[in-house]
Amino acid sequence: MGEKIIFPKNYEQYVKKAVVAFQLGRMEESLPYFKEAYQLKQEEKINTFYATALYQVGRYQEAKEVVEDQLAFYEKENQLYAFYVSILIRSHYFLQAEAIIKKQLMRKGNDSEKITWQSLLGFSKEEQKNKQVSQEKKIADIGKRVLSMMDKSYQEQSDLMKEMDTIPFQSYLKLAKLLLQNPFVSGLIKATIIERLVNEQLDEAIEITWFDQERIIRPKELTSIEENATVRQVQQLLEEKIGLNDPTLFASVSQEAQLHFIFLYPFIEEVITSPETWVELYRQQYELDYIGQTEKLPHFDDLKLWQNRLNELILELMS
Repeated sequence: MGEKIIFPKNYEQYVKKAVVAFQLGRMEESLPYFKEAYQLKQEEKINTFYATALYQVGRYQEAKEVVEDQLAFYEKENQLYAFYVSILIRSHYFLQAEAIIKKQLMRKGNDSEKITWQSLLGFSKEEQKNKQVSQEKKIADIGKRVLSMMDKSYQEQSDLMKEMDTIPFQSYLKLAKLLLQNPFVSGLIKATIIERLVNEQLDEAIEITWFDQERIIRPKELTSIEENATVRQVQQLLEEKIGLNDPTLFASVSQEAQLHFIFLYPFIEEVITSPETWVELYRQQYELDYIGQTEKLPHFDDLKLWQNRLNELILELMS
């Protein structure tokens, strides 16, 4: 089938339906029609209707993008430009908004125009205070739930970690330190936190509890799990020893190995002292026709104990 042909008549129908819904105050209903109309014809008047409807339903970022498609038009008229600035404020682009406001206040204009821009400056300051109060409440709520997260399922803990990622880093770090020292927090959660600190290049000594041991890490000096040399060596051996012969088994074992890496992070190389033996233990466990003398391999006993221990943790996670 070829491309859909858009007839000029369609544009008029979209505009008519959009404007009727807009005038009746049904902003959500108007939006799909404004979107279709604007995609067909980028008229300035439709742009203002479309942006206003988005603003009214609280979709400020989208409103900002629509306005900025015709920003030169908005800059020509004081009220339209003020509308754009109010969108910036609602979208929390405070520095950008106040730079425009201050510039407009320095211009010569009538009293009405000055009142408009002074009001917007006050609106910006008030919105910043509201954002700060809202952020503080959010941080306090997340902090309260983090401190009791040991009673929650792994999935609930994981969801809470995603919420933690939305708060300022210094607040995140305070909660992260508490979690990393708590022996009852899952190793998977701790690994997620440590990788975040590694990505932030945090140059600070951090105390963690790792398999009942009290340890100190400095995130800036660590690599991610993906970049860990031992991890890469194990992955390469898995591909050579299993992947070439049995891709399905390779996918399954690789998934298990990844969980093992996460639990062991950031001391993977301290446990997997022989990547060759580590991979042979996977083969011994999963390959039905496996023939080998793993007992004679380096560090066999220790590594087998570790794999058993990690598999118990995975079973606990799934229960």
